[in-house]
Amino acid sequence: MLDTARLIFEWVGRPRQILELSYVSDGTIPIDVGFLVTAIGGGSASAVALNSVVTFVSINLQTGAVSLKTSVAELELGG
Repeated sequence: MLDTARLIFEWVGRPRQILELSYVSDGTIPIDVGFLVTAIGGGSASAVALNSVVTFVSINLQTGAVSLKTSVAELELGG
């Protein structure tokens, strides 16, 4: 029971944000679906906490345009 309470506290106690990002790639895609993005930005002073998972990646092979989205799911405990 204590482990379940700790898990819930860790999940709920973190700020989470959704990200939608589009950019032109040089041919490499450094991120995959399922990757946990914990923060985005420069140094630690300007980094923004995301704590969300990449759920969508689209690549236009002709233009090199990449679009990606992260999402935040609710914590579900089976019972």
